[in-house]
Amino acid sequence: MRFFLAIFIVLFSFNAHAAKPARVEADAVELLDAPKSTSSVVTTMRKGSALAVSNVPTEGYYKARTSSGDIGWIPVDAIIIYDIDQLGEQYKKGVKSSKSSGKWLRFDFLGGAGFFEFTELNSAAGGNVIKGGAQFGGGISFLLGSVFMIGLRAEHITKSFTGTDSATSDQFLFTATSLPVMGGIGLEFGRDSSFSVELSGYGGMALNNQLLITGSSSGQTLYSSQPLLGLGKLTMNIRLSKTIGFFIEGGYLYYEPKTVSASSTDIASSIIADSDGNFPDIKVDFSGPFAGGGISFSF
Repeated sequence: MRFFLAIFIVLFSFNAHAAKPARVEADAVELLDAPKSTSSVVTTMRKGSALAVSNVPTEGYYKARTSSGDIGWIPVDAIIIYDIDQLGEQYKKGVKSSKSSGKWLRFDFLGGAGFFEFTELNSAAGGNVIKGGAQFGGGISFLLGSVFMIGLRAEHITKSFTGTDSATSDQFLFTATSLPVMGGIGLEFGRDSSFSVELSGYGGMALNNQLLITGSSSGQTLYSSQPLLGLGKLTMNIRLSKTIGFFIEGGYLYYEPKTVSASSTDIASSIIADSDGNFPDIKVDFSGPFAGGGISFSF
């Protein structure tokens, strides 16, 4: 593609009616200031360089102009001259091949960590009960054109913690889970190379978004909600082959702030209840920065 672009630039600047497109076919070919082997060297050209040459040779040399603007004389046997119609057909084939070789569908499998905190719960329990957790999931991206993309993404976020009531020595298991399901759009720069950078944003809803507190006597307290959410992230993609690659990502996950009451309570899970036995309202909120990575498959 770059060769064809260089050819057209050279022809335009040299005089398309009196020049033909050509390519250097030998290494270290000297462009001379006159059609003689003893002439001074204007520049040295490497194999594959594009240039425009005159229609008729003079004493075994073509007058030529390089893509950088140098003008001189080059040996007839050091170049290949193209017919302009043939060049146009090759250019079209090159463009078609370039487009057809692009990957338009990608599957991502990810894992990482979220840095969130359940402030109301931690305050009621008197410690960092739910603070940060693991997340894993996957996504599918549809690549549109050379830069744009749309995608779907689903994750499972989880955090468990076992605490002990200092007054009763009873143990309690805190389990926070969420299943954010999202759709979004993004921009990917450098898609045609082995390394690309992607900037994307997603929106959706958190399913199975809950905090479950289980007491040692099998009693349970449940907080549950289905908030809206948004996610913004920056991703670095590295391709190991045409199909397989890996990625590193980081960003921020935002949950709609919803304060919810316990939908079921039991004395056996009263570690967070006040002295009157009332359970506090809590935000089941996984908002916070995150970081992770994974493997991708492109088709």
